[in-house]
Amino acid sequence: MANVTEVIDQLVQRRAELRAELTKLEEAIDTLSALANTFSDISGNSSKSKKAKETPVERQRERGILPPEEIARFARNTLLKIGRPVKRGALVAAMERDGVPMAGKDKAKNLGTIIWRHQDDFVSLENLGYWPRDIAIKGVYDPRKPPDGIRSPRLKKSS
Repeated sequence: MANVTEVIDQLVQRRAELRAELTKLEEAIDTLSALANTFSDISGNSSKSKKAKETPVERQRERGILPPEEIARFARNTLLKIGRPVKRGALVAAMERDGVPMAGKDKAKNLGTIIWRHQDDFVSLENLGYWPRDIAIKGVYDPRKPPDGIRSPRLKKSS
């Protein structure tokens, strides 16, 4: 458990470093925008100056600190810790309680996308939620005999 705590501490520290760096970048952008506006005013090109002042600097979307592969690994570990299939929202909440940093406006949707892209690792059990593809659940899911309730384009129902 100490390893997980160390990883969490490292991730929290890295997040703080990245936020500080992001703040510096935003300040540099604001400074350069102000300088550009001042230069436009001095050169007499006021139409560009007004446009620059009216156009806010677009920020890029929030990116996760962890790559998707790590998020998928944490999702698997969280599911195994919980011991049953879990839907996206509950899985996000459990992962955040464990200190896993999640990014985006719709964290559940982002996690769903990551899991979808790791279909070899997860199944979506109908009405139950996500579960590691290689782990059986007695009476519910057997990885050797996929039931009808699994949603995945890689598993076709036979007609």
